[in-house]
Amino acid sequence: MIVEPFAPPAPVTFARRSVAAAMPRTLGVGAVLITAGVCLLLAAFLGDDLWSGTGALLPMYCLGLLCIGVLLWWEATRQRTGVLPSWTSPPVLIGGWTLAWIYVPAGVSFLDDSVLDPLTLARGGEAVLLAGLPLTCGALAVLSLSYHMTARVLRGSARPAVGTETLVPLRRAVFLYLASVAARALRLATLGMGFGADLASWGALQSVDQWIGYIEDLRFLALALLVAHVIRRRTGHFWLGSAVLLEFVLGVSSGFLTPVILPVVLCVIAAAAFNRLRGRHLALIATAALVVSTFVPVIAAVRQNRLGAIGTADVVSVGDVLTAPWRYWFAGVSSGDGVYRKVFGRQAEVASATGLVVTLTPAVVPYEGLERFLSLPAGLVPRVLWPDKPSLSRGVWFSSTFRGLPADTTSYSAMTIFSEGYLFYGWTGTVLAMLIAGAVLAVVRRGLDTPRLFVVYFALVPTILQIEPELSSYLTTFVQRSVVFLVAFVLLRQAVASGAGGQLARP
Repeated sequence: MIVEPFAPPAPVTFARRSVAAAMPRTLGVGAVLITAGVCLLLAAFLGDDLWSGTGALLPMYCLGLLCIGVLLWWEATRQRTGVLPSWTSPPVLIGGWTLAWIYVPAGVSFLDDSVLDPLTLARGGEAVLLAGLPLTCGALAVLSLSYHMTARVLRGSARPAVGTETLVPLRRAVFLYLASVAARALRLATLGMGFGADLASWGALQSVDQWIGYIEDLRFLALALLVAHVIRRRTGHFWLGSAVLLEFVLGVSSGFLTPVILPVVLCVIAAAAFNRLRGRHLALIATAALVVSTFVPVIAAVRQNRLGAIGTADVVSVGDVLTAPWRYWFAGVSSGDGVYRKVFGRQAEVASATGLVVTLTPAVVPYEGLERFLSLPAGLVPRVLWPDKPSLSRGVWFSSTFRGLPADTTSYSAMTIFSEGYLFYGWTGTVLAMLIAGAVLAVVRRGLDTPRLFVVYFALVPTILQIEPELSSYLTTFVQRSVVFLVAFVLLRQAVASGAGGQLARP
């Protein structure tokens, strides 16, 4: 048994001129050139059809992607104002995630409309995607403007961030992760997973679900701390690898793909910010992505069949999971087609959300009124203090109201944070919503952009990227997790502040 020595705190040394710092510039230029290249390539293939009928929609869609790419490039190459690289700012993360995770995959629908769901096709198909893209572009621009205006005000009234980096002892980081896993297991065992999750399973203790959820969310803070230990002190490799593997297993068992991806994204962004992301790491991530794609049919089957909520009566067995790679790569079954439609069809559905809102509001669904903004702060009140607090989640309502599903549906449809403001009062509501969101993000980023607290910001990266829910849920989750993560980090760090070291035996 080897005992890892405790290293004294070291000053933060994010390199200003490094591969990691230059990477966003390359990605920004690449986004612009790739988008332009796609336009030219499609123009060559489609010829005259490009500018007539449905073919004319594709160049306009690519122009919208180009706008997001230019905004992303401008944001990522700004001068750093704190200890964190500028490309880790919320506008860059949100813009990059919107472009790469939602709208670029959704563009496949212009070449293959079979990935679109029947309801979107009935309402206009590709035209729906294009109708919502200006709303997304405008919302991102206002979000960026609000963020930088707020950040400028905060910089003018605050002292420069100075200090020495202080990490939580490795042993405490591991214990924190294990506690979050225990909370996650308890919730899965009690509530079920996928569409079968039911809060009523708690009985009279439904209000405690939110607090257990807070403990479960602390896994992101634990992962950020483990990455910091691996990079800054060269310790904890085994524990970080084990945690990432466990996140994959639990993510697959949840029946959703996002819980599998976000922990990896957190680790990648943290490693890149520390200038420790290498080519072999990217190759490993690409290989892991292929492996994950193998299990996409299994993930979908778990989500559909858990507790018999929807889908067929078949239950995914351990044998189905273990033989999935063989069936996918060697048996020639239709799993590949399932992965294709699952990934691109799902992202096309998310991208069409803003288009449905713009198309049907207020023509079919009336504006909800600007007074809805006054109810946003109420979402911050914990449910244990307000047991009858209305649910903030509107995904099921969106499915029935905008996608035409039955009123008793259990299907959750993503609205994205760009849609709810428009539902309140059109473009005026969108501008107000993004002004609020940009200001909140700037306040939290400014408070955590210090040598002592930047690890907490890395832990919030998955929360910043989860832009698919409505704005009210997004802001509530972001603020609550910020407070919980900060309090937990300060409490865990007390051992360091008092001079106590932390060691953990490594197998």
